[in-house]
Amino acid sequence: KIESQPTAHVVVALPEATGALLRLRRGKVYPPISSMLYDQLNQRIREVRQVIAVAMANPTVARALRIRVGASLLTLRRTYVTFDGTPVEFAVSSYAGDTYQYEAIITGNAQAELPVLA
Repeated sequence: KIESQPTAHVVVALPEATGALLRLRRGKVYPPISSMLYDQLNQRIREVRQVIAVAMANPTVARALRIRVGASLLTLRRTYVTFDGTPVEFAVSSYAGDTYQYEAIITGNAQAELPVLA
């Protein structure tokens, strides 16, 4: 948080059966769902597909982040996929565009070159 300003607005969607197995309830705060999937259901995440985009705050997000409707947002959409290729979690995180930056450190190893970023 920056002083009393909320940091993010996060919405998570799961398959209904998965939510029931985890005994999740709407509006409650939980540890990372990927951790719960492993700890409670022994489901391991193989990959996370992430899309970073700019958006404008709708009334719900604006109210949650205490910003004006239409203010710029940095949004991260993530899809969590298990080893058998099943998507098990979809999350959208929204951050006020004037208070958040995204940094990625991309490394290689001795056998592989760094990926080419287009």
